[in-house]
Amino acid sequence: MKKRITDGYFKPKSFEKWRNGRIYEYLGVKYAKKGVFAFGKLMDKITGQDKINKERGIESIYKRQIKDLRDIGRLEKTENLTRITEAIHLFLAISSATFGAIYLSYGRNGSASLNGALVAFNLYLLSLQRYNRQRINNLIDKKNKSHSSTQLKDL
Repeated sequence: MKKRITDGYFKPKSFEKWRNGRIYEYLGVKYAKKGVFAFGKLMDKITGQDKINKERGIESIYKRQIKDLRDIGRLEKTENLTRITEAIHLFLAISSATFGAIYLSYGRNGSASLNGALVAFNLYLLSLQRYNRQRINNLIDKKNKSHSSTQLKDL
């Protein structure tokens, strides 16, 4: 993978590497992940997207994720996608915090509370992306190690 300017921020921190990223599991990120997928499936049913995908022969995202585990190129693309998604949630959290502070300064406590909830929600989704990226990086490292050891055996 090539070096990027943003690697300093996106590179897993030492506490994130603890027990292969299990810190996020203790924070309940796995439950958020299940909730996000359940919400996605529900939206697919409501909008009829599941039927459209079936008619077009498009695999569900859930089946595609299993295939992604086998290919380093797809893993790296998925890792990059977690960076993009995390940046979006970081922007939304900062924006919500800013608007919440503005609303609070004008005494609009209801709006400030809603923005506070949005900050918490986006920070949780941001941590989900960091959790996924740590797991993806672990898989990439394992695949690279097994690939390099296979090349050494061939010599």
